[in-house]
Formats: sequence, C-alpha cells, structure tokens
Amino acid sequence: MADHLKNTHLGADLKAYIIHQYYHCSVTQPLILSSLRDFGVDISSGQISAILTENKEAFHREKTTLLSKGIELTEELRTDDTGARHKFKNGFCNCINSDLFTYFTTTFSKSRINFLEILRHQRSDYHINEASLSYVENEGLPPGYCQILKQSYEEGRRIFKDKKTLEHYYKTKGITAKYAIKHITEALLIGTMVEHGFDPNTVIHSDGAGQFNIFIHSLCWKHAERRLVELKYYNPVQQKQLDSKKAKYWLLYQQLKLYKEKPDKKTALHLSQKFDQMCEPVADFGALNHVLNDLKKKKDQLLVVLNRPNTSLHNNDSERDIREYVKRRKISAGTRSENGRTARDTFLSLKKTCQKLDISFWEYLKDRVKGSYLIPPISQTMVQKHQLAFA
Repeated sequence: MADHLKNTHLGADLKAYIIHQYYHCSVTQPLILSSLRDFGVDISSGQISAILTENKEAFHREKTTLLSKGIELTEELRTDDTGARHKFKNGFCNCINSDLFTYFTTTFSKSRINFLEILRHQRSDYHINEASLSYVENEGLPPGYCQILKQSYEEGRRIFKDKKTLEHYYKTKGITAKYAIKHITEALLIGTMVEHGFDPNTVIHSDGAGQFNIFIHSLCWKHAERRLVELKYYNPVQQKQLDSKKAKYWLLYQQLKLYKEKPDKKTALHLSQKFDQMCEPVADFGALNHVLNDLKKKKDQLLVVLNRPNTSLHNNDSERDIREYVKRRKISAGTRSENGRTARDTFLSLKKTCQKLDISFWEYLKDRVKGSYLIPPISQTMVQKHQLAFA
C-alpha cells in the first residue's frame, strides 16, 4: 500500500483537491464539505479540517527553505505586513518577498526585533561583532552602553547561545533601561545574521514602516507621495504650488524608471540635484514646506536606486502578495489552533512562490501529497530561475 493511503480511506487526489480549494481558490470549509457531499463523497467536517492543517510537516519544511534560499539569492528583500487574527487576538502577518519567492509568517509583534528574528530564521544565538557594534553607534546609543559591548567583544565574549543567556548578560552588566535593551538586542540580532552569512549590503524595500529600517533601506515612492496627496490648500496660489510639486515628483519618478534601464553616473548626479530642487521650500505654504522637508530627510532612502539600479521604486509587489493573505482573512477571519496558523502561512507561501516560479500549484500539491517528489524542491527551482535570469 502506498504511504499516502495508510490509515485513511481518502485518496491523494481528493486530499490535494481539498487543500487546493481552500488555499488556492479561497473556498470555505463548509462549502467544501457541501460540494463534496453533493459529489457523493462520504466525509466529515473534522476530516476536512485535519486534511487542511494536520501532519503537514513536509510542507512546513519546504516553506522554511524559501526564506533562507531567497536571502541567499537576492540583493533586495521587499516587505510589508498586515493584521492577522489568531486565537481571537490581534496579530500581524509579515510578508517577505522577491521575484523568486514569497514568505508569510504570523506573529504578535510589529517591532524591529520581531522582524530581525524572522530574518534570523530559526536561529536562537546572539552575536557581538563589527556589525552589531556599528549598529549601536549609528543608533546613537549612549557611549557607556557601546563601551560595554565593545569591551565584551575585545574580551572574547561574543556569542550568547539563547535569550536566557543574553538576559543574564544584561543583568550582570547592569543594563536595565528598556531602550538600551531594545537597541542592543537589535544589534546582536543583526550581528547573528551577518555571522551566519547575511549580506549587510542587502536592500530592504518597504513602505516606510520603522521596523523595516535596517541595512540599506529603500522607500516606496508611491507611499512617500501620500502626504502630498493629503495636503489641503486654501487659495489658488497654494493649489498651483502643490500641483507643481506633485508634477515634479512624478516626473522625477518617471526619470528614475528610465535610469534603471540605462544607469550612468552623470545622470545619477543630475537626478540627485533635481530631487533637491523639488524639495526647495515655497512662499507662504508652511504645511507643504514641512512635507518637502521630510522628503528631503528621506532622500538617501528614496534614491537608493541611483547606486543600486535593480532596487524597486514602489512596493506594489509586496502589496499584491499580501493581498492574498488579506483575502484569506476576510473569508475565514482568523485561526484558532497552532496547526491552523502554521498551515495558513505555509500554504499561502508555497502557493505564491509556485506562481512566481511557473509551477502549477495543483500539480505540486498532488506530487507532494502522493509522496512522488517528481517536482524538484522549490528552493532548487529558485536557484535555476535565478541562474537563468543572470545567464
């Protein structure tokens, strides 16, 4: 007897069909039950729930490879998040993606520490190294705390095996201030990532949320423009000033799109100067000047593309990916078990990644449920597509 038929009277195609209907077609469990009974299938709601959420370790393992392989292959990680309900509590779904993969994970935090822990990817250690020391200095942590870390580094105490060990370190060094613990933990997480091979020159592209402001942070132009859109004018002169700035903003955006196709240093300098001109203040419109000043402060993050032409200018790709999760949330509200939460994150990640790699999600599900494994590991296909793109 085939392994996929042991301890069950339901075949692999039926199991794959149920998973496909629920996660790909967004059909609810009651509708799946009703349609299957219309087809003459003798099945219970409990069996459908089990097929969707239980004994999915092989799928979970394949999902975990997406992020690690994606980090290894890409120079830019795009990210976004949205609300998620689990066990009747408000949480957050983080979406990390590139052209090769999409990775969803649900947590109850929206902090930078949480985002770094996701990128750290199932590791539990913390490292003091050059990357972590540089981070605390750039974040403006008081010199005393920086000196404590530097001294530990010089003395050879550079690794903390888990959170408990790190907390003991804080206690012995008298580090009790919450802001200091927060920044130092962020620094050690970054140190861990770099220690295990994460390239600190990786671009993190986002809509501007503070938790994503790490490494080389690139901002979405469409999100940055929203404050201009929201501004109100009170006379024709202000309307003309605002319309002029919007026109210059989107003209520069179009020129950056052309620059991505044919970059050169002279054009980069010209576009940088045009950005400065766009942010110049106007007369008698304080609210507009305030927005322009904020844009000028974000210049480096909005113009990462001048040094890294492959960098995204907008966050539409992440929003498209995470819309899948939002749709699932509207249909089924939230999850009530750990198996359900994990399965939701796993199958939505695998589905979106299969689509990006031109793999039929239906054929993939049948292959994995049957245990055939005729379809290569998704991470292997990611490598092949990456190689073709740069061949």
